[in-house]
Amino acid sequence: MDPIWIFKRNLNVCVNVPSLRGCKCLRWIWARYEAV
Repeated sequence: MDPIWIFKRNLNVCVNVPSLRGCKCLRWIWARYEAV
């Protein structure tokens, strides 16, 4: 299953992965976009 990306107004990105049964919230940084 593909991860679900949720964009918030505070420039934070939450990635909800059903397979991992968890959610990760990261600051939206274009410099590290490729790393994510």
